[in-house]
Amino acid sequence: MTQTQREAATTNPSPSTPASSLLVVDDNSMNRIMLSRYITKLGYQATLAENGRQALDKLQGEPFDLVLLDVQMPEMDGYQVLEHLKADPRLRDIPVIMISAVEELESVVRCIELGAQDYLPKPFNPVLLRARLSASLERKWLRDQEVDYLQQVGRVAEITESDYFQQLLGKADELRNRVMADE
Repeated sequence: MTQTQREAATTNPSPSTPASSLLVVDDNSMNRIMLSRYITKLGYQATLAENGRQALDKLQGEPFDLVLLDVQMPEMDGYQVLEHLKADPRLRDIPVIMISAVEELESVVRCIELGAQDYLPKPFNPVLLRARLSASLERKWLRDQEVDYLQQVGRVAEITESDYFQQLLGKADELRNRVMADE
């Protein structure tokens, strides 16, 4: 599949391929609405959460392909949410793009060190947002393909080991029968 085909599959899903599902987490309602509209125009499904606790609840109940997570929020900030995500084996592989009005290098570095895949400054540049969403979803798609492949290889290895074991048992039975026949 070429880059163009993957991008088309991600942004313009066919009826048989569901659109990527994104969770937008921001305490500012205008930011949530603006991001939701833009994401929807790109062909993705957007679900909104207004704080970190709500985001974690939604993540436990629904599958998401990517999270856009604000850094500065009351109650539970983006850093804490990111730490919870990366500590949970079921959620740790969901790509997270941190969003913030804070453009300090320390904040960017902290987010990346905690496991964020990318960092976007506010206000959003639509071209940059589209490129980062597309790149992050592409990496997730490749990771999902890798996991599927490894699971298939594991199943084949199990079958192969089982067949090999059965063959060994068969040979052992043959040898035992020969020994018994020779006696």
